[in-house]
Amino acid sequence: MKNIILTLYVAMVCGAISEVRAEGLEERLQAVFGDQSIQVSDHDAQLKSVVVGTSNFYTTHDGRYVFAGPVIDTQRQVDLVAEKEALARKTLLSEQPESLFIRYPSSNGQKHQITVFTDIDCPYCRKLHNYMDDMNQRGITVNYVMLPRAGVDSASYTKTLNALCSDTPAAAITDAMQGQIPAPQNCEATQLNQQMSLARALSITSTPTVVLPNGELKPGFMTPDRLMSLIELANRRLNDLDGAPL
Repeated sequence: MKNIILTLYVAMVCGAISEVRAEGLEERLQAVFGDQSIQVSDHDAQLKSVVVGTSNFYTTHDGRYVFAGPVIDTQRQVDLVAEKEALARKTLLSEQPESLFIRYPSSNGQKHQITVFTDIDCPYCRKLHNYMDDMNQRGITVNYVMLPRAGVDSASYTKTLNALCSDTPAAAITDAMQGQIPAPQNCEATQLNQQMSLARALSITSTPTVVLPNGELKPGFMTPDRLMSLIELANRRLNDLDGAPL
């Protein structure tokens, strides 16, 4: 009976200490980050995960030290901050309606799916687009998010809008990538503006930028062989993530 009472007492004391530490941690983080939204969750016995706005950090349980990336898990050999940011990217993209994207579906049974932020007037975007059939034949479905880097009201923006407003947007984008000027259209710019807003939400400013299946960003042109190797690596990392602390 005494052992039971002692166990309950220790549990109550430990719980009270944890609450005090949690309150102290929140106060310390608030002093550093101000009035920004702060979310704290357990990572493991040594660290807690901290999300401040859209940024990811890790902290010791008492809040004495806060770590910005990279934070390397030597056992799993991954950057925890980059991994968490990739997961947030993946989640945000999965929450978007399919109608937001310009889809180039796999022609050989979909095995993989990537998102590409692209610009019809970007030379390396055009070079990557030239490999679209190759990518589709490899089982890769490509979802385009249009990002005219010259901005709203630019010639690039107008061409992109006209392509999106055509009866066959994917084909019109292909024609535009090959230098053809899309026919003028009269339609709302809602889809294009939402695509550009998505790029801003993900802090993507350069094109082409590929988002791999696990949410990793890979900016710049790459061949289909290189892309396939990165996709396979991303899928392995995604599988390794199951059960891992974040």
